[in-house]
Amino acid sequence: MGDNKPRELQAELLITSFLIKNNFKVTKPTFDEDGADLLILDGIAEKSTKFLKIQSKLRTIDDKKGSSVDVPIDYVTDNFILFLYVNRPCKDEVLYTFFAEDIKLWNENHKGYRLNITENSILLHADKIFSGKVVGKIQERLVAQPLKNYTTVIVDGIFLEKAIDATRNLYAEIWPEKSFQKPSLQKVIHEILLYNPFKHAKNDINCVVFMSSHHGLENVLDLPDPRSQVDDMKDIQLKLWKTDDLIAFQVLEQLERIFMSENIVLVADDIIYEKPLNDLEAKGVELVLMKMHGDSGSRLYTNFRWGDISYPIGKALVLSGEEL
Repeated sequence: MGDNKPRELQAELLITSFLIKNNFKVTKPTFDEDGADLLILDGIAEKSTKFLKIQSKLRTIDDKKGSSVDVPIDYVTDNFILFLYVNRPCKDEVLYTFFAEDIKLWNENHKGYRLNITENSILLHADKIFSGKVVGKIQERLVAQPLKNYTTVIVDGIFLEKAIDATRNLYAEIWPEKSFQKPSLQKVIHEILLYNPFKHAKNDINCVVFMSSHHGLENVLDLPDPRSQVDDMKDIQLKLWKTDDLIAFQVLEQLERIFMSENIVLVADDIIYEKPLNDLEAKGVELVLMKMHGDSGSRLYTNFRWGDISYPIGKALVLSGEEL
């Protein structure tokens, strides 16, 4: 079987082009958004925005061979749209648009909804061909969506590893008879979010952890398998990045990508961040910084609101409020 990835990418680029030409603001999702390859946003530079999830598909059919499209049931919400490019030899490629209510009319099986397409059956969907009428429907659907607020927790894994070691050593001296457990990432993140001043609803929290291949964050912190659903991380979209590159560059790149559209909680403490953060502060960006206290060796000084990382780590080590 040939690699269909280049054709799928081609379809995605063509769909993006169609949408941009019709004045839609299109972006790639930072995190998994239930099958979305693209997002149509009401506002790119807004902390609160409305969005539609776009999945792009490409299928090739001829008079001898048909094809099919499957969409998981969980993906099909009111803000989900499937764009299907159909390629037929010796004929023009045609772009079809299926909204949630259209997909729910497909055949349903234990995996989701399925549309079987052949040379003849695709003709029954002529009203789904991308057109000015479809553009109007997309605009109406976008306007009808609720505003969403996003908060992203960005974690410098090297700093978090050092902070866990420093916090454990600090409290081991204060409470020498205390038994400390290995903290979990989900517990640390939930404790950090108690310092989050940004209003958020369930499923509006993203967390990206940048880990160095040359350090051992996993030695001091229990990390969930990002491929499986963790019960106490259901309300957080988690992504773990492991890299040989300098972590700070990855963190700063992520900051630059999202600072206009998302609220940010940054878990980091290194002088390399000082100038970029001060530049963001001068632009009026709001950000909460979780770092070491100055007395504990912090090397990062900014005007952003900040919290002492030792407190959420201490709680994750199973220390009570009176012991912190």
